[in-house]
Amino acid sequence: MGVSVAVEWPGSSEEQQYGHPGFQNDDHLWANWMVNVLERPAAAKILNDLGCGALLLHNTTSLAPEAIGWAGPGEFEKAATKLANLVSAKDGRVKALMEVYRIEWDRAFDEEDGESPEATFSQDLDDVAAIARYARSHGAAKMTLGYYW
Repeated sequence: MGVSVAVEWPGSSEEQQYGHPGFQNDDHLWANWMVNVLERPAAAKILNDLGCGALLLHNTTSLAPEAIGWAGPGEFEKAATKLANLVSAKDGRVKALMEVYRIEWDRAFDEEDGESPEATFSQDLDDVAAIARYARSHGAAKMTLGYYW
C-alpha cells in the first residue's frame, strides 16, 4: 500500500503540500517508522526526552482539526538535525528508536545493498529538515507532516 507524506501549514495549497523536496528513500520508511513510534509510548517518550518531540506532530485523514499537531518549521528542522546527529554519533539513547526503524528497513533493504539502517534513517531525518526549510521558505509559521495511505 502506498503512502504520501505532505507538509501542511495553515493556508497552504495542495501544490505546496506535495511540492516539497521528497524523501530520497521513499515516503514508506519514514511514515511507517512514525506510525510504529506513535504506537510505542516508550519510543515516543524517548523522542520527547531528547527534545525531538516535534517529529511526533502530524496529521492524517482521520484527525479532527483540533487534534492536528503543529510546530514551527525551525522546531521540525532542529529536532530532525539533532536526532540525525545522535544517530551518527551512535548515541545509546537512540538505540530503541533505531530498533523501531530497523523493523521497516529490514523489509526494504538488506546489508548487501551497501546501506545501513543508520545511514538510511539519517537521510530521512535530513529530508525532514529540508521539508521544514521548504515550508519556512513558503512563509509557514507553523507546520505539520501529513501521512496519507
